[in-house]
Amino acid sequence: MKKYFYLLFLFIFSLEACYEDKGNYDYNPIPPIEMEGIEPEYPVYSMLDRLQISPQFPNKENYNFTWTLFSTTIVQAPVDTISFEPDLDYKVTEGADTYTLTLIVENKHNGDKQFFNTKVIVRTQYTTGCYILKEIDGETELDLINPEKELLVDILKNTSSRISGKPQSLVICPDINYIDEDGKPQERVKTVWINSDKDARMLTLEHMAPVYDLNTMFYEEKSSEQPRCFVKNSTSLSYLSNNGFYWNYLLIPTAAHKFGLPMRVSNAPADESISCSCNKHVICGYLYYMFYDEANSRFLINWNGDLKCFSNTDKTNAPTSELLTPNNMNSDLIYMGKTGSNGYALMKNRTTDQLLMYRMETAEYDKYDGRFFSPLLEAKEITSDKKIVQAETYGHNTTFPYIYYSIGNRLNLFDYNSVSEAENILPGLEGRITMIKHFTGTLPFSSAREYLVVATEQGGHYKLYFHEMLAGKPDLSKEPIVIEGEGCPVQIEVV
Repeated sequence: MKKYFYLLFLFIFSLEACYEDKGNYDYNPIPPIEMEGIEPEYPVYSMLDRLQISPQFPNKENYNFTWTLFSTTIVQAPVDTISFEPDLDYKVTEGADTYTLTLIVENKHNGDKQFFNTKVIVRTQYTTGCYILKEIDGETELDLINPEKELLVDILKNTSSRISGKPQSLVICPDINYIDEDGKPQERVKTVWINSDKDARMLTLEHMAPVYDLNTMFYEEKSSEQPRCFVKNSTSLSYLSNNGFYWNYLLIPTAAHKFGLPMRVSNAPADESISCSCNKHVICGYLYYMFYDEANSRFLINWNGDLKCFSNTDKTNAPTSELLTPNNMNSDLIYMGKTGSNGYALMKNRTTDQLLMYRMETAEYDKYDGRFFSPLLEAKEITSDKKIVQAETYGHNTTFPYIYYSIGNRLNLFDYNSVSEAENILPGLEGRITMIKHFTGTLPFSSAREYLVVATEQGGHYKLYFHEMLAGKPDLSKEPIVIEGEGCPVQIEVV
């Protein structure tokens, strides 16, 4: 009986001990720090800028501080600790990328930690802005308008050398692999591809370091190359020349991404050539490229790596008329551009000099069903009384069926549907118009969503006019952004 009493006593005592000990581990969390002085994002230039941030909150002496930085675009990116000071003063040396900057604030007394994140957008001088491809002193050169609307001039001359010959095309390729001169693979590199009528060059976008030129960008030896252009769609980069169409699939992570042999037309009839000579005007779709074969007077299409002829039938499988047959056209292509679901091609008959404006099917070729019917839907004759027959430079609206063209310093508009023209839609331009481009999307130095960009040249000096748009025409009620430089612009690209 006594034994049971002692057991009962110990049990009650243990309960009491537990109850009495309950208050020993009460935890009172520290109120969150009300942090000020950290902005949502910090745009900076690598090797030029310092990250200087001074967080504001009371009793800083009670805390330890850790600043970390890591890429938000690279999978499993390493986390770098860059400071243990409460106020950050850090010289930015990282490559162009978007990073997460984290401030970890640790209470010295109980180890409680709080985290504060912001975004750091690192760019070099060359990774953000509007590139201007231009001719100067008979050679090919680049200028860049940076986000502060400052003009960086003669980038090729100042980083490597100018490209011989007249400028033809410029393409920004944001994600490519290559093998450097030491045989080391370089992965996911932002690059720029430029060609003149004599040479070509691939450069890294971050530092404008040359990688390939016309002699080294192929796996095989090349000769008698006359470059036409570089073009890019969602999965591939292509190069067109007098020797044919070269296709490079970009989604192979281990590829060196040089170009191989020119592609052959896989479905060419027995009496037609399987090779081609390319025009510099190309329509790009999600998976296709449509272009004109100058040597054989026909339209061709590359659909996801397969180069094809079009058939002489329409979408209903009915034979096309002689006018709408995409083969043996006896015509020269003057200009071609894409507007919405249609392309527009201006062509000149070699025998009669007659000008025809073709409307072309483009949207269906992003919905491949195995058929390559004629893309030519209709043609409208351009009579000799139309001003467009005198045009020197062309551009197109990407929404409305409008072709822009210039005569001297006058910018005109051709409406395909009504076959009507509007003259001098942008009065007061100084010099000869050398480039016309309709651009949708914000610029690095302006927040409007749509622009018509026109370049003029006079006495070796250029002006670029960035006009906001209204219903397919420049909005003359708003002042344009005007950038001036030396040379003759032929293309712009935003990065």
